[in-house]
Amino acid sequence: MHKKYSLQELQKRLVVETSENRPVYLLLVGNPPKYIRLSVFAYELLYENSLGKSFEEISEIVRQKTGKNLSPSEVEAAYQKVISDLSEIEENKKNQLSGFLLRLPLIPQKIVNKIASYLSVAYYQPVAILLLTIIIVATGFAPRNDLFLRLAKEDLIWGYFFFFISLLFHELGHASACVYYGAEPSNIGLTIYFIFPAFYSDVTDAWRLKRWQRVIIDFGGVFFQLIVGAIYIIFYKFTEWAALKIAILAIASSCILYLNPVFKFDGYWALSDALGVTNLSREPGRIFRHIFSQINNPSNKRLPWSPLMMSFLAIYTVTSFSIIGYFIWLVFPILWRQLLGYPLVITTFIEKLFTSPNQLGFEQITSFLTSTLMVGILLLIGWKFIQFLLTAMRRLLKK
Repeated sequence: MHKKYSLQELQKRLVVETSENRPVYLLLVGNPPKYIRLSVFAYELLYENSLGKSFEEISEIVRQKTGKNLSPSEVEAAYQKVISDLSEIEENKKNQLSGFLLRLPLIPQKIVNKIASYLSVAYYQPVAILLLTIIIVATGFAPRNDLFLRLAKEDLIWGYFFFFISLLFHELGHASACVYYGAEPSNIGLTIYFIFPAFYSDVTDAWRLKRWQRVIIDFGGVFFQLIVGAIYIIFYKFTEWAALKIAILAIASSCILYLNPVFKFDGYWALSDALGVTNLSREPGRIFRHIFSQINNPSNKRLPWSPLMMSFLAIYTVTSFSIIGYFIWLVFPILWRQLLGYPLVITTFIEKLFTSPNQLGFEQITSFLTSTLMVGILLLIGWKFIQFLLTAMRRLLKK
């Protein structure tokens, strides 16, 4: 039996500022709470039903508001379809395997809110300009011609520790921007993203802000991480400590990754918010379905964007698929070779570990951990692909 949404739940909906020429509603559901996008028609069906109105009454309301003559049975069928879709989305959200393998709350929301309220001063215009100037000046002194790293064990450990601290400030950057604009940040926790230790925070409440405020929140993590990187550069110029160089290079690499507009990191959400598109990766499919339906059953229905936006989304689709395809073509053979050679790597490592542990040097341990990392990534990608196929088959069978 499908869940029936109460009036109280439906009143929590948000009207999101987008570039579409019609309202976009987000309905807050689930625990932890998540937003699900609804059309105006779908929301009206749920809302009127929650008021206790019959499908005959809702049919008349729809006729008065939209001019569409839908029979009570058609309205009831549409309502059941919306409820079924929402239930499936909630179920998939609970069972969905994301890149996050665990979530361990670390800093409670109240403490995050308090810390973020102090750090939000970084977004006041004079302070922000000063901090950006420091970042630019420090970047000019960053090590560029001297990128050789001597991976001493102690330097590598300290370098990753300093980088890990920058990741914590990355999440505080998002939280501080939320507080600055009046949104509520979540707690900050420790997670394993694929098999990398990382921090996480939830900025779901930012949906109720204006588009350009959301863009600044999206960039807030990289902003704070670059501030930490600038501090590391200053200390490195005085100490030339290799651990700081490792951290600086790791921060630069992670910021490039975060700012890419294809994978769902900060750059993706910033572009999505700047364009006023609620979920950029799903819109190309929406366009293709519209084109296909128009070919099979021509109608006057139009997508809610201008021709310029449609053109941009088409270019984005081709570009994103090209980048993802190139990434798979480049990385998959490396991971596959690691998988084929991994049995020999692990047996050699275990043999040396039990027979002659003194011969195990830092380089051999690092090599074993790197191979294990790559094999773990490949197995996780394989499992996600299998899960995707199973979900697609289940939906097909239901239809």
